[in-house]
Amino acid sequence: MLGLFCSVSCTDNEEYRKCIQKRMWLWRGMLAAGILTFIIAFLAGNYWQIELEDFMLGMYQGVGAGLIGASVALLFKNGRLLKDEEKLRRARIAASDERNMEIVSRAMRAALVVLLVAIYFVMLIGGLWYPQIAWVLANLVCLFLLAYVAAYKIIARKM
Repeated sequence: MLGLFCSVSCTDNEEYRKCIQKRMWLWRGMLAAGILTFIIAFLAGNYWQIELEDFMLGMYQGVGAGLIGASVALLFKNGRLLKDEEKLRRARIAASDERNMEIVSRAMRAALVVLLVAIYFVMLIGGLWYPQIAWVLANLVCLFLLAYVAAYKIIARKM
């Protein structure tokens, strides 16, 4: 199974190696975001005078810990991948396989439809009790649509 954002169109191992190295910078950024999230939640719960529910503190600490764990695992995995030419070749072939890219594309579209429908129902039902929820979710859908149109136009110009 390919990850959400793992399909590439690299033709040789060196080009794919550069893609992996760029991706590793993303994981380093994710690690920094996780550490920052965890530290802020820890400080807010133990030292700062911020009134937050224990559930929210735990959620922020859990998100931070999850980002830390996922980024460390992905950095380790990709580091090992870069050291082994045969694994790198197999990973490149899997990531650039047209069938896998089509599967990823269809899965993303299906997940997007489910997400938009879920946002719609939460907006309708949650908005009855908390109007702010309806406002925020409606704006998130608008943000998605604007981002889609902008991305489509930018990508269409490049191709």
